[in-house]
Amino acid sequence: MLNVFLTFDTEVWCGGWDNLDQRFPDAFRRYVYGPTPAGDGALPLIKRVLGDHGLTGVFFVEPLFSKRFGLAPLTEMVGLIRDGGHEVQVHLHTEWVDETDPPLLSGISRKHQHLTMFDREQQAALIGIGVEQLRAAGVDRLRAFRAGNYAINEHTAAAVRAAGLDIDSSYNPASGFGGHFSTGGAPRLQAFETDGVLEYPVSVFSERDGGLHALQVTSCSWAEMRHALRAARDLGWESVNIVAHNFELMNRAKTRIDPIVLKRFEKLAEFLGKHPDEYRVQGFNTLAARAFPGTARPIAGSATRRAGRLAGQLTRRLYGA
Repeated sequence: MLNVFLTFDTEVWCGGWDNLDQRFPDAFRRYVYGPTPAGDGALPLIKRVLGDHGLTGVFFVEPLFSKRFGLAPLTEMVGLIRDGGHEVQVHLHTEWVDETDPPLLSGISRKHQHLTMFDREQQAALIGIGVEQLRAAGVDRLRAFRAGNYAINEHTAAAVRAAGLDIDSSYNPASGFGGHFSTGGAPRLQAFETDGVLEYPVSVFSERDGGLHALQVTSCSWAEMRHALRAARDLGWESVNIVAHNFELMNRAKTRIDPIVLKRFEKLAEFLGKHPDEYRVQGFNTLAARAFPGTARPIAGSATRRAGRLAGQLTRRLYGA
């Protein structure tokens, strides 16, 4: 049976780094709840769709903002997720490091966009702070980590282990990070051990031009996601790792629900809910984690499905997504 991880990078952005104290309350409301005339479109809507089909989501929650704004909003976010029976894991966006007084790390007085801009000890310290904040917010078990923007380097796995976690899910072969994991130029497609942790890559499929495309709800068509799930099963993969965000079902302005992406997500959830004998949707806390034996064969894309994706993207732009 194929393990499927429905993962949601869950974060709050204030639209800039000026006037954070004034911007934060509205940003929290829009990114966590997403109120619209048609109802909430952020976490509550994701929870509703997952719950309708009996599925468990993995929410990689960014906690560093709570070092600026206190534990109360983080605790509220965590409670909303766990109230639906879903799993919370650790996510970091290091742009918050210099937004506290004093900064989270001594000597840091400017913006560092990526975790890779810190050395191994600093990475471990920041991940550790994230773990502490989530535990203080009520999360009793943490096992997995994902770096913001998938920004990892050769130091990150050891830093994850030093922070007391044993799974990383930061490696996205379609991103510009993690090249040190490639073997002979080929990306790693299934779980592998590195520096004492198990790396569960974001799942990708191959484009006809030789590129890779990540399985992300907002950037794939339903036909592509369905094909990837079936192909992974037939190719003998052990897991598929699908990515989304807490605001993925909304338009960019966070003012309304995106009907195209919502329909796509509903189809994904319905498909997985109807085939529990083929696809096991679960979290990392309950996973019997292990490295994949051998080398996984890649999933091939197609020109037809890609054309469908581009048509959907054009339609969304016309809708104002």
